[in-house]
Amino acid sequence: MVGTENRVGEVLASKYRLDALLGSGGMAHVYRAVNEHIGRAVAIKVLRSEHAENADVVERFLREARAANLVRHPNVVDVLDIGLEDGGAPFIVQELLDGEDLAHFVERRGGKLPVEEVCDVLLPVIAAVAEAHAQAVVHRDIKPENVFLAKTKGARAPTPKLLDFGISKVRAPDLRATEAGVMMGTPAYMAPEQVQGTCEADPRSDVWALGVMMFELIAGRMPFEEPNAMALFFAVATKDAPTLLDIGVEVVPAVSRVVERCLRRRPDERYPSAAELERDLRHVLEGTELEPTGKRSIPPALLALVPDLAVPGAPPLPRGTSPAPKPHAPAPSAAVAPVEPPPSHFASRPAAPASLPGIGLSPGQAAAPAIRRAVAHESLGVRPARDVADLGPVIGFGVVGLVAILGTGLLMQLAHRPEGWPIAKFVLGPSADIAVVVHGLLGLMAVALGCTYAWRGVRHWRGDLSGGPPNAIVNAVIAAGAFFSAIELLSAVY
Repeated sequence: MVGTENRVGEVLASKYRLDALLGSGGMAHVYRAVNEHIGRAVAIKVLRSEHAENADVVERFLREARAANLVRHPNVVDVLDIGLEDGGAPFIVQELLDGEDLAHFVERRGGKLPVEEVCDVLLPVIAAVAEAHAQAVVHRDIKPENVFLAKTKGARAPTPKLLDFGISKVRAPDLRATEAGVMMGTPAYMAPEQVQGTCEADPRSDVWALGVMMFELIAGRMPFEEPNAMALFFAVATKDAPTLLDIGVEVVPAVSRVVERCLRRRPDERYPSAAELERDLRHVLEGTELEPTGKRSIPPALLALVPDLAVPGAPPLPRGTSPAPKPHAPAPSAAVAPVEPPPSHFASRPAAPASLPGIGLSPGQAAAPAIRRAVAHESLGVRPARDVADLGPVIGFGVVGLVAILGTGLLMQLAHRPEGWPIAKFVLGPSADIAVVVHGLLGLMAVALGCTYAWRGVRHWRGDLSGGPPNAIVNAVIAAGAFFSAIELLSAVY
């Protein structure tokens, strides 16, 4: 552990008795504690004493509590209280979790999981991130170590919990922008825009991290395997991530497409938020067609209220006081599990309702975010816009087809030969039968090649492949060349 300050036995705010040191990190120590007024076991994060006078560090520490408090979701660790101890250091009181983080769990399982189990574990986490995005909160440090698999009394499977909003970004009208251009996060899970240190970290940065996690858990390796951080940063910023199918992982194409959509270098080519990723993963489980990448489930207005990298601007806490805790049903006490740094530490809620088969979400978990978003739309006077992305395939077919036809016509005007391309006559002599067969086969191959590139162009247009409309046009031009070649080859038959 990192420089521990063992304060076991002390009482904070005249009610929290520190019983055991669970873990220590660079910013805080984590204790198992008991609220002596009600006898409830909790986890308490206490800022390290050397950071107590640093206003920026204190703000970042308290931001975790505020961000988590905005995201009320069964798969987000619950913040029960915050306060200041007598020495001035802030502390955060959270539910106590018994279990292990996802990184340790996957390591015990041999480094990877079956696709069905990955969906079962990550769908609740993705739903929690989607709720955060709906509340204009961006986590910015999603990784297996920040997903805790909490044992819940009466449940057959552990409950995934998203931890550590310590470097999250919250965007709301009453918040102030700070930390512009600061690179924050864990290198292996940072999106290109985070690696480059720009001010563009937004929900799509979380989508990238979720894509890296899915890739890692399914493939047993990272998308970019570089020897050091600088090489990793360069690869993330300049190279396209491989797909699961590219590296030989046996998955259905839809799974590879979903992960690939998360790992596109350009943010505007990824899912707009975790809500769209959750939507398509459910399509995969149900065996239904994926939807256009850019089709939004959250109105853009909710995600662009103030400049990027804003943090909550809450009034300072009076010394020795703490805000009233949020309403929270008492949870049964849980056994303490060893916690390694970075501390994965917090505790289970009461048992959730029976989960949906193969998904790991209760009906309430699945419905609540949609209901809250609908209420938010109504209260803000926002009417969900009719999404024109539904017309994406039709427009794609039209544009690619038109470019291919125009390109073929232009080539016919500029380069057509009345006798076609008599390739077989030059190679095989004057045999008419052989010439007909060879030119016919070559012409059909050219037609097939043209159709293939035209279809690739449509897929680029609708978002199944990266590159968007520019790549769609390039493929349409190649298709035009192939169709022109087919005409010339078939002309030589006669």
